[in-house]
Amino acid sequence: MNFSQMIGKVRVTRIQEMTSAGFTFELMYPLYDKAVIEANRAWMVPNYMTPDTEQMLQSQNSWIVETPETTIFVDPANGNDKIRRIPRFSNLKTPYLAKIRRAGIDLDKVDVVLCTHFHSDHYGWGTRLVDGVYVPTFPNARYLYSRADFEWADTMDPATEGVYVDGGRRIECSKGILPGISEGTKTALKDSVYPLLESGHVTLIPQEDMRIDSYVTLKTAVGHTPGTFRVDIESEGEKAIISGDIMHHPIQVANWRWNSIFCVEPERAVQERYRLLNDCAESNALLLPGHFNNPTAARIRKTSADSFEFVWDTM
Repeated sequence: MNFSQMIGKVRVTRIQEMTSAGFTFELMYPLYDKAVIEANRAWMVPNYMTPDTEQMLQSQNSWIVETPETTIFVDPANGNDKIRRIPRFSNLKTPYLAKIRRAGIDLDKVDVVLCTHFHSDHYGWGTRLVDGVYVPTFPNARYLYSRADFEWADTMDPATEGVYVDGGRRIECSKGILPGISEGTKTALKDSVYPLLESGHVTLIPQEDMRIDSYVTLKTAVGHTPGTFRVDIESEGEKAIISGDIMHHPIQVANWRWNSIFCVEPERAVQERYRLLNDCAESNALLLPGHFNNPTAARIRKTSADSFEFVWDTM
């Protein structure tokens, strides 16, 4: 089911590609604390954590932003018919395109495609398989992708990858390069990005704030990756922020110092997570994350100088 909400004159619609059980909290967060998980178990089960294995329950969320000027598609998820390193994302056959149509969106009329960062579960549907060839899913759109992130992904070095420790329960990696991710990233670029570069659909943009139209601003938020952006929406005094993977799970609202193992620049990732939460609290912006399960959207309340809590929305 799609969920839509008006932010002033702007309609924002969530397209949920899939929901699945992902990494355990212990594997995902180097600052994992069993006591913190137990203290939050009551609200996390069953929507945000499996009861027995402490796996995070997560969505793959894309966002359609319809302003009076522009139709913008943010984070086109994994994609069907693509080989991926993580089995639950590989060879998908989801009704993603049908969900977009049910939202009243014509693929031909999407003006801009944005990608918050260059992990393959955020750009895979940039292309789709037609007669054995990967073609642009949004044929008339401008794809605005971070040059810093593309160059980082395009030149990944397996020598920088982390290692599994403690019998595979944890991963040690200082730069967010997980075991096997280099090879997996090359495959994803080949089927989902290179065809768009060859067709001229992609514009690689500098890592700086960029106004998309009168209502939407792409804001640099480097930390999770070298080219992470967030998408700020503002209309008639109302605001929403599409945050990508600045946070993966709602446990990070209260525990905003918790980086994931995917964070390439850890110190900056913490700073950007705090900035995001603080901005949401100060402006009452609706937070629209990349992977929060149902419900997904939340308002953020600041309870002290460095403490936050969430108030769930219906989206």
